[in-house]
Amino acid sequence: MRVSYGGVPMVLKRRKASILPFLLPLLPFILGAFFLSIPCSPKFTYRLAGHWGSTGSGKGEFFGPEGIALDPAGNIYVTDNGNNRVQKFKPDGSFITQWGSFGKGDGQFDLPYGIAVDPDGNVYVVDSGNKRIQKFDSNGTYITQWKPLGVEGVRYKAFFHIAADHSGYVYLATEENVQ
Repeated sequence: MRVSYGGVPMVLKRRKASILPFLLPLLPFILGAFFLSIPCSPKFTYRLAGHWGSTGSGKGEFFGPEGIALDPAGNIYVTDNGNNRVQKFKPDGSFITQWGSFGKGDGQFDLPYGIAVDPDGNVYVVDSGNKRIQKFDSNGTYITQWKPLGVEGVRYKAFFHIAADHSGYVYLATEENVQ
């Protein structure tokens, strides 16, 4: 699933179909897009289920949507990089709430990028410009933050992608590092 196309978030739903299993590893190259973790199976294909929003800074508008995540209830969270905020939507795409603004304080962002939701509904946002991860409850109330420093003598220079698993572990993917 591509997070956005033409500045609008998109949602894919799966349906049964017959895809030859040997083509599955080639899908990212054929489609030429960056994908979220979508389980691939020869039993399913994916189709565009809908999209919403337009370019701007109002409710439900975007200026650089970057990350997308779903909570256990099916609500959709989108990081809006250019507006330095997170927006939350119902599964049908209707707006629920938003939080964030430009800055370095608690709940503020400088280029929010990746986003993940844990099984308890806590939202983790990669605040790439401030080089930190911020944690919020499902309504956008700030909980805490941390700055990943690295491991075994490797310091992280940049990180953008985040994921949370069913056990509550949070994973961070770095794109650059400096030793």
